[in-house]
Amino acid sequence: MPALDPRLVVDDLPTFDDLAEYDVDEEQQLRLWDMEVKRLVDAVQPGTPLQAFNGTEALNVDSRRSYEILSDLADGLVVALAVLDHDGQNLVVDHQKGLFEKHLFQRSRQTLERFCDAEAEPHHSDSDQPTASAEDRFRFVDHCTAVIARVLLAAAEGKHWQIFILATLVKISTKLKVVLAKPAQCARVSLDNNAAGPYMEKLSIPDHGHRERRQQGFDVKGFQSDSPMNPLLQSILAARGGQPNKSDYEGREDVLKTFYFIQCTKYRLVMLLMFEYLMVPLRGSYRLVKSSLTSFEICAMVYETGFEQFRTMVFQDNCMDLSGSSDPGMISVAHGAFVVLKEAIKASKGLSAPPRNTGDNQASHGSPGNEATNESAGTHLSWSFWIDETGSQTVQELDLRSMSQVITVLIPLLMARPESIYQISKFVNMVIFADLDGNRQDNPVKPKTHEAYTAFVCLTTKDFVLNQQKTFADHEHTTSLSHALMRRTNVLAGDRIGVVRRTSSFPNPDQIAEAEDQATIQSRVRAHQEELKKVSAQMSEWVVEETGIMVNTKLYVTSVMAVATLLVCGGISVGASIGERITGVDPFNIATFCWVLAAFVILFCKTVRVHDWPWNDFFHRRVLCKSVTELSSVTGVKPDLILAKLLHDESRTLLETRGPYNCVFNRKSESQDGFSINVPISTWTMLLSGLIMVEVEGEQGGGLVCLDLRRGAKLLSVENLGSHDSEEGKKFIFCDRLPGQDEKLVSGGGADRMQLKRGQEMVWMRAVGVYENANAEFV
Repeated sequence: MPALDPRLVVDDLPTFDDLAEYDVDEEQQLRLWDMEVKRLVDAVQPGTPLQAFNGTEALNVDSRRSYEILSDLADGLVVALAVLDHDGQNLVVDHQKGLFEKHLFQRSRQTLERFCDAEAEPHHSDSDQPTASAEDRFRFVDHCTAVIARVLLAAAEGKHWQIFILATLVKISTKLKVVLAKPAQCARVSLDNNAAGPYMEKLSIPDHGHRERRQQGFDVKGFQSDSPMNPLLQSILAARGGQPNKSDYEGREDVLKTFYFIQCTKYRLVMLLMFEYLMVPLRGSYRLVKSSLTSFEICAMVYETGFEQFRTMVFQDNCMDLSGSSDPGMISVAHGAFVVLKEAIKASKGLSAPPRNTGDNQASHGSPGNEATNESAGTHLSWSFWIDETGSQTVQELDLRSMSQVITVLIPLLMARPESIYQISKFVNMVIFADLDGNRQDNPVKPKTHEAYTAFVCLTTKDFVLNQQKTFADHEHTTSLSHALMRRTNVLAGDRIGVVRRTSSFPNPDQIAEAEDQATIQSRVRAHQEELKKVSAQMSEWVVEETGIMVNTKLYVTSVMAVATLLVCGGISVGASIGERITGVDPFNIATFCWVLAAFVILFCKTVRVHDWPWNDFFHRRVLCKSVTELSSVTGVKPDLILAKLLHDESRTLLETRGPYNCVFNRKSESQDGFSINVPISTWTMLLSGLIMVEVEGEQGGGLVCLDLRRGAKLLSVENLGSHDSEEGKKFIFCDRLPGQDEKLVSGGGADRMQLKRGQEMVWMRAVGVYENANAEFV
């Protein structure tokens, strides 16, 4: 509670996530809270390793059946979370209507109504679907809350931050377990409490089974247009005096009550949102039907783009949706998630598991069915971390033979999603903003900062690998994120990206290596990194203006003037030394010829590299380059590196571009006086600058969509059933068709030219993978 006045006492405040309505008396509730406090405090102690999820015997094998149990675990938790959301909104509407979020209330009520209807069906209890045990459900909650607590506490520091995080999680965890113990009864009790009903009478939100993330209203930058944080921010502004009308907050007691509800609500919302981000991928993204994971690949990556050790985060979920960010604050927050993930991998190694392909242990725990449902799904983990001095770029691999191992790793891996990281980052900023001035001075909440790091983690199954082999047979230039060139430092291997091998997620002894060995690749990476550092230092001296780039040419102009001076002086000396020694020849004709030659040299050298070089700039030994070719000619830097640097830094400069190949640039010149992009952009240049082309299946066939993760990108995603339609009128980069075989024959083996467009018309059914055509040029 904020200390507005030590003499002020308010004792009629309600308790969020109270258990009184669920047949738990106050003494029992305090005892349950005490147990959860001890568990969570022990789980987050510095130096304490993360405990692995240790499930019952039903989860001994990573089989199809155990994945269905995992789906049931997540589905049960979704119902329990709906109870918490529903109860929380009812409490808020009774005491602080300004914080009421009708979307959360409506969605949670619909979830509970569907669950109660399903429970009432006669055939529901006779279903052949495997169900999780109560013990596994409780352990699942323990593991999820421990991971969430560790990641959140790693995002910021401050005494109040730690206390509120743990206190909120304790109450949420306790109530989740109470609800999971008797879900049907608790759901009905929660539905009976309909204090917000009058507010919903005129509200009609049809549910057509759309995806959860779509119903939350995420646009392509990850901002929630219908976010529960918005009314919170409005209430915070009002309570702090940020709005002109403060009639509702005149009394000190009212202000204290308001801050109490704001404090409780903002922490609850972010915790419940983290649970939702974890559960939706596990139970399936459709609200009406749950589905289990059997064929999937989930990959998280933080890689270096090449300039100034700049990091970019990319994530591929089980639906092949791609999302990412290049915001330094988000990359810093993600550090905590990857540290927890590293600990989870270590913990999973300590779990004992039966040999691969043995499903007999589960046969007695489920209904009779196909033996294939008890066979291992071939879950495979590969990773590399460079988080501290103990890190390594070498990719390590591990077969996860039990579902307990899978859950141990999967939960922290899902916490590394850019969507989760974005919400945590925004939450930290909101907590700092909403804190009272006294608390900010005495016990400030500050975001943690970390050194530069890279990370790669991929969790996949054998079915996915087999399915993708068939899929990519029809898409020769497309691959999943785990095989993409950004993996580790491959993007820094130079523009010869075609020779970098795509390592399979599963070892294939029959595969013939068509690329150079790993040592040769790493050697080229190091050499190219040195080249990038040298070029970056050279580029840092350039002055970027609105219409061009001013470059220092001291050496060049000095050399030209030295040659011209030598010719002039030489002509004079020749004329003076010869005198009248040669009959009929005026010696100063030779001097005149040398002077003319010197003038020609100056004029030639002044115009050979740039189209227009004013004499003033020439004599001041500088030149304003107006195109990529001019800049490359003057500086000697490769056009690809120039383009990559311009794209990477566009958000920080005033440069306006024009020309035939400037579609990917955001700031375009309205006249013909801008900087001309007169060189096509290669695939390697796009990747080096943070532009990732994603192949999608559109209405008219295959196409490409750009995942723009250049400097400053908070959150962007390319999802299945997606479009570039945006309420804010934001235009996006896409290519609505790929070159066909006939076009490739006509080009005679030349570059595959992709016509890029910027607009809102692109619609697609699904994302196929990352496009990596080394022979492509984007125009």
